[in-house]
Amino acid sequence: MMRYRLSILLVLTLASAGCASHRAFVQARGYDIGKPVREVHASPDPIIEPIDDQTSRYIFEYKDTGCRWSNAVDNRTGRILSWQYVSDPNRCYMTISFID
Repeated sequence: MMRYRLSILLVLTLASAGCASHRAFVQARGYDIGKPVREVHASPDPIIEPIDDQTSRYIFEYKDTGCRWSNAVDNRTGRILSWQYVSDPNRCYMTISFID
């Protein structure tokens, strides 16, 4: 019985950690809004596509997870207006690295 409870606790812990890491990704993207796109810590070489005369789309990728998202950026100010997923949202999460 104790082993069963430990198994359930382990599964719940891992599941909540996954939700928290996805939530952290979403919060980080939300914090990027209003910042200059050059100050965002993401992939070093985003793909830049013009949307119209005022706005461009910057596409970023975390190669280790396959997560891709884009930021709409004001061409005049260089500030991020919004963001959206390009890939499956389940690929987008923050990881903790103990090794730099």
